[in-house]
Amino acid sequence: MSKARRSRSEWQRLVDEVRGSTVATVAKRHGVRRGTLAWWKWRLSSDTKRRRVVRPRLVRVVTSEAMTVATPQYIELSVDGVGIRVEVGCEVEYVARLVRAIRSC
Repeated sequence: MSKARRSRSEWQRLVDEVRGSTVATVAKRHGVRRGTLAWWKWRLSSDTKRRRVVRPRLVRVVTSEAMTVATPQYIELSVDGVGIRVEVGCEVEYVARLVRAIRSC
């Protein structure tokens, strides 16, 4: 008896079914290995988490002449209710990593 490979969408359907049951029950019902179904559950869950990563966006800033007189040394941001103060001129990727770290908590 040859075993047909299941597609990603078929595994997604089985993983969705696990949400209302257990891995063991769904695996037995469909004749798949428990460990394989558990791995697909983890894999599809981690794929979803990776897609949720928010990329930093650039925001247009308009200044007036009065604002250009005093150059601030820090920029203050609020991310999900958490205040961040970063030094003017620091790397954008550093700020993006800070934002990701705050949002993952």
